[in-house]
Amino acid sequence: IGAGLPVSEPTGSMVVDIGGGTAEVAVISLGDIVTSCSVRVAGDK
Repeated sequence: IGAGLPVSEPTGSMVVDIGGGTAEVAVISLGDIVTSCSVRVAGDK
């Protein structure tokens, strides 16, 4: 990922991307996406 998170480990790592109109959240474990969500609340509010 570039943040030094242990994404290939059997632990969950949460990644949050806060943009201008939406925020995306993903939980990554064992090198795959466990769950993800996009909400219409972000930096412009």
